[in-house]
Amino acid sequence: MKIDRMSLEEHKSIRAKFNLITEENIEIKFLKLIEGKNGYFLSFPSYKGSDNKYHDYVYMSKEMKDDLLELVKVEYSKLSGSSDDDVF
Repeated sequence: MKIDRMSLEEHKSIRAKFNLITEENIEIKFLKLIEGKNGYFLSFPSYKGSDNKYHDYVYMSKEMKDDLLELVKVEYSKLSGSSDDDVF
């Protein structure tokens, strides 16, 4: 996996937006790094269903999400100019 086009954000709880390129060269756009009450997490592209709930377009195993979050934290730290320990 590779992070592409990460941009820092300061809108509500959003900290960064980025695209993801898989090892198979599939690009997933519009992922977000969110700062929540219990720490950072990833938000995937989603749509609002007829039940008024949001549903993700992309699903990943917990292990893959955890790996991706670690990769995003490294890239975010590089862009923000601070160490992982300062940010997370």
